[in-house]
Amino acid sequence: MEMMQTLSHRQTLQMGGQMLHSLSILGMSSQDLAEHLAEAARSNPFVSYRPPPAFAPRAGVDFDAVAAVAAHRPSLMAHVADQIDLAFSTAADRLLALHFAEALEPTGWLGQPVEAIALAAGASLPRALSVLGCCRGSSPRGFLPATWPNACCCRRARPIS
Repeated sequence: MEMMQTLSHRQTLQMGGQMLHSLSILGMSSQDLAEHLAEAARSNPFVSYRPPPAFAPRAGVDFDAVAAVAAHRPSLMAHVADQIDLAFSTAADRLLALHFAEALEPTGWLGQPVEAIALAAGASLPRALSVLGCCRGSSPRGFLPATWPNACCCRRARPIS
């Protein structure tokens, strides 16, 4: 008679019902989530649910509240244009600063050399550098190339953002 002893161990991971249910809720659109919460409130007398106005159904339109909130943020160009209006008092300086704003990449960095922007705006390089120095104090900080010196020639008061 031969005796044999073996030891084995097996480990498995399984998704339980609660985890699957949680994942399905996370994947819902805002409208589906609002309907799910309303149904849960109807089935439980201790829960009161009133959907926020953003989740209110629109007449036959598939509406995503998260996308609507994100869409109402101003673009980089709109933000920079507002800052230019606040930072410059003369029309010539605002126009030159807008040329810099038009050269902005979506990342917030200038996509053209300062010399090319000055030439396109019909301004001298020292004047363009002066306006660009004033822009450095504006928000967002990426309005200038990384090599721009920290000195600013503009001493006007600026709003705190």
